[in-house]
Amino acid sequence: MSLRQTIEERARYRCSYCQSQMRILGASLTVAHIIPESLGGATTIENLCLACWDCNLLKSNRITAIDPRSGMAVRIFHPNRQIWAEHFRWSVDGLRVIGITAIGRATHHRYTSP
Repeated sequence: MSLRQTIEERARYRCSYCQSQMRILGASLTVAHIIPESLGGATTIENLCLACWDCNLLKSNRITAIDPRSGMAVRIFHPNRQIWAEHFRWSVDGLRVIGITAIGRATHHRYTSP
């Protein structure tokens, strides 16, 4: 199995950050570095995830963001080390992701406020 196939299956063909499904987006997702190469991140299975183009572009080369509630800088969500549902939930209408922890709020704020 290729590295891309392994990452796609691990992510269940969803963006690791917003959980958008590849089949619904109608476009391939990109294999992205969680810790960017520019910050010393390696091209290894542990440091790669599946990301939609929007999340990948908005994340850019950042690994921290500001939690809008506390004003403190925190590490953004690490999809291979953290569980999505512990940091995010869907809005009642199922249209928006909501951050429920400092990590979730900071990540969401980073991805919605370039």
